[in-house]
Amino acid sequence: MTKKDVKHIPKRIFTDDEKQYIIENWGLISIYKMKNKLHCSWDAVANYGKEKGLQMPVQTHIKWDDEEIQELKDLAPKLHYKKIAKRLGRSSEAVYTMGCKLGITLIQDNRWWTLEEIEYLRENWGYAKVEVLAKHLRRSVSSINTKALELGLGPAIKSDIELILVSDICEMLEISKERVVSTFVNHGLFLRKKWISKKRFYYYVLYDDLINYLKNNQDTWDSRNLELYALGMEEDWLKEKRKNDAKNDPYWHKEWTTDEIQKAIDIFNYKKSYQAVAEELHRSLGAVKTVLRQNGLSYSLPRFWKSAEIKFLRDNYQTMTYKEIGDILNRTEKSVAKMARTLGYKKKTYNNSFGYRLWTDDEIEQLRELANMYSLTNIAKKLKRTKDAVERQMKLLGISINSTDRLWSQEEEEKLKGLWKTCGVAQISRILERPISIIRQKAQSMNLGLNRGDEILVTDICSILNVSRGMVVKRYLELGLPVNQNTTSGGKVYYTVKVYDLIEFLRNNQNVWDASNLKIGALGEEWDWLKDKRQRDMDNNNAWKRIMSEEEYALIFSMFQNSIAPLDIADKLNKPYDLIACLLGVDKRLNCWHISEIVFLIENYDKLSFIEIGSIIDRTEKAVKTKAANLGLIKRELIRERIKTSEQ
Repeated sequence: MTKKDVKHIPKRIFTDDEKQYIIENWGLISIYKMKNKLHCSWDAVANYGKEKGLQMPVQTHIKWDDEEIQELKDLAPKLHYKKIAKRLGRSSEAVYTMGCKLGITLIQDNRWWTLEEIEYLRENWGYAKVEVLAKHLRRSVSSINTKALELGLGPAIKSDIELILVSDICEMLEISKERVVSTFVNHGLFLRKKWISKKRFYYYVLYDDLINYLKNNQDTWDSRNLELYALGMEEDWLKEKRKNDAKNDPYWHKEWTTDEIQKAIDIFNYKKSYQAVAEELHRSLGAVKTVLRQNGLSYSLPRFWKSAEIKFLRDNYQTMTYKEIGDILNRTEKSVAKMARTLGYKKKTYNNSFGYRLWTDDEIEQLRELANMYSLTNIAKKLKRTKDAVERQMKLLGISINSTDRLWSQEEEEKLKGLWKTCGVAQISRILERPISIIRQKAQSMNLGLNRGDEILVTDICSILNVSRGMVVKRYLELGLPVNQNTTSGGKVYYTVKVYDLIEFLRNNQNVWDASNLKIGALGEEWDWLKDKRQRDMDNNNAWKRIMSEEEYALIFSMFQNSIAPLDIADKLNKPYDLIACLLGVDKRLNCWHISEIVFLIENYDKLSFIEIGSIIDRTEKAVKTKAANLGLIKRELIRERIKTSEQ
């Protein structure tokens, strides 16, 4: 558009009502609001006011009323702050400023992430859907995913000891994903689905479900591919299977020979059925399909339905399941269901393993008794009904649903105490029929300490012993502590230590840790050697009494509590800074010297050589000399030499 074109643009002509509106509200309402009301430009309203001799209103701050503030709060989680400004008839800067004053998080472009938002994302990533996180943080889904990638949070799946992914099963047993989702599922393994977002989900298996499947279907997997103790403490059935697999070499694990492949091709060409080949060669259906597809025989020929088969389907589809009909007609459940839909027969396609039946009075009475003790899943198992059926019946009866697991009885608590010192957590979980996470929570609430058959994270060791992570993975590792490196499904590396290895290490290396930082019962049991170490460490921690009065000790801590720096405390009390810092524990570099070592150095620096002192407290001569210099300790021989040199 050129300047000539601009001159010829006709100006806005207001109607009589619009002119009256401008004159009546001049100075009461901002020009910005009036131009939005009249759907014109700001200049058009201002020029008309000038023509009528109206003085331009001074731009003042228009006070927010309660209705506008409430509307801002209601719209903040839903709309962009610029759209809110249009609705309220205010500038976007005014809306943004008011939002900051009220502490409201507004939806905006390129908003900085706060520490609280990042911490919330770290804690809930993988446990809640991405849409839920976006709604809570008032951000877009793409913004949530981008920030999670920047923080290295991995995929939106959190590894859980009770939750095992299909990929974990494949890696653990060294099998393909197809074998898990076809063979294992057909033999009774229950896959569960969890949604990450509206379009993404993943399948997982509960730990107890996997153990029960592996125990009840031992002919579908090979224990030689399973690492020792990968499932926790091994039971007798698993040990027996390991022996049998090592001895017998399961047939399904063997490779196909040339003769077997040729025989499979011949049988398939004659009978046109994968199932016939599998039965003849004693192979799984999936293995037969894979071999035949590799040899160019991809699909079996379709079988046309005979009139007798259709008649059988029509007579029995209401009383029999599609799977039962398929077994009789030698057809798949999918084929029977498809034909039923084609013929217009309405039949539920899900496999109701327990059959539909009415609730009896005894079952309802039993349901009322179990409702306060067990969760829906456990009630369904005990009544041999589906979880949905139990939930539906409880809602009809008005019974409150208990989302948590059953309550702990006194007998179970006593049994847990007895098993905690002798069995692993996984074995206790199977004995008490409770999830591993619930077992650990209960043991923690009962102050049972660590389980000897369990594993502990390096970070937990640091918190229990009050030491740094570097101390564990470097110093303790050099002294022989066996640390295991693990990797999550998202590629993150973390380190664990077996509890019994940790206990043996602490017993054999008592000079590298302080028992005064360890809570009583934190290791599960108080042995004699641990009691003796506690007493020794308490005596060492009270070594300051030999060089300092209790009044001085109390004065140091009172001055520190009054925000006086340790260096100023040392100057006022005429004490070495290293001694003050060690007592207060404020300098990590000085904390490597224990108070008992400093007291021993003060008491013996003039009696013993630095080499002798270092050999007693397990330090180098150079370290002892440096610490003595920091404490202002000078040997008498050096003082005499200095006096002689000064006299000369």
